[in-house]
Amino acid sequence: MQKEKIIGEATGGMSRDEYIDNTAADILKRIPPQYDTSKVWKKFGGENISPTSVVLLQELDRFNNLTI
Repeated sequence: MQKEKIIGEATGGMSRDEYIDNTAADILKRIPPQYDTSKVWKKFGGENISPTSVVLLQELDRFNNLTI
């Protein structure tokens, strides 16, 4: 399989696959770590959790699913 060269000075003459790999690696570096919802649970309610804390935990779970 022959790799195509990307034309342009901005890419430094790297192949299309190399450019995509570099871009994907850069994006993965920027993804924040997942939240530890068990720590949040202990801090914001435990047994007597407020509705606002429930929403917070739900949103953190959704965010964690996005960053998997």
